[in-house]
Amino acid sequence: MKVSETIFSDIKEDLKYYVYRLIDPRNEETFYIGMGQAGRLFDHVNEKDETNAKNKIIQEIKEADYEPQYIIHRHGMDTKEEAQHVEAALIDYIGIYNIANIQGGIHSDKLGPASPQKLITRYMEAPEEILIDRDVKLLALNINNTYEEQETYEAVRFAWHVNKEKAEQAQYVLAMYRERCVGVFRPIEWLPATEDNFPNRPEYPEGRYGFVGQVADKEIMDKYKGKCLPEGFKMERNPVRYLPE
Repeated sequence: MKVSETIFSDIKEDLKYYVYRLIDPRNEETFYIGMGQAGRLFDHVNEKDETNAKNKIIQEIKEADYEPQYIIHRHGMDTKEEAQHVEAALIDYIGIYNIANIQGGIHSDKLGPASPQKLITRYMEAPEEILIDRDVKLLALNINNTYEEQETYEAVRFAWHVNKEKAEQAQYVLAMYRERCVGVFRPIEWLPATEDNFPNRPEYPEGRYGFVGQVADKEIMDKYKGKCLPEGFKMERNPVRYLPE
């Protein structure tokens, strides 16, 4: 165990719950945000799952004879829920697609960034619930972090941690913003999220997919757009939801 880790364990009672960032020393960019207690932030360097994007970055850093850098953003929190909200705010600010976190922060779909007008719309108007048809396969994708920056189609079609086989079974993709469907698309083809397949993107996260598709026809659009997912089908922290499950 490193000296810094030993000292860190000695002050865990003072730290309580905390929120941290992992930084790549090669470019000074944050690649992971987490929360925990005691020496939690040091645990990642020993994880063995080679398919995890975060672990791959850590391995690349170590192979370059560096170690991840650690920043504690907020400490001294008494409850896990309090730390989760701070973690979520930091993930929302940096953007889930700019880091290796698999999931967004707690309640990011409900309490995350939004313009005043978006909040007025959300709380003044109670949306109708989507009727889940067991014979129609849907893929709901959370575009909270990109909806206000891009056209809906561009925001929803790139780039996701999906099971490609399950994604290809979906008849329609629902673009979900703050739990409300803002667009419906018929996917034609799912492709790896590479520059060849999706040019002019700021970055290309490894192991993700995007789709080429078309806007759904009016009948389908009217069936889903402007409505929310019913209780029991909420997306919570997961940006990807296969319906029905």
